[in-house]
Amino acid sequence: MKNNRLWAISLLVICILNVILAGTSIFGWMIPDALRRAFGILELVAIPVLIITSIKTKKKE
Repeated sequence: MKNNRLWAISLLVICILNVILAGTSIFGWMIPDALRRAFGILELVAIPVLIITSIKTKKKE
């Protein structure tokens, strides 16, 4: 159950950050460079979590 929650949270984080970044790009809003880089770092953390929990869930089945 813990893997499923981590998988869902990491997927949610990736989706929310991508929507924010895409929205700012589409609407032409400027966000600070530091914030954009922080979003990138959060995505780089969330992607391996998503991969690891996916592999553990598949191995369990």
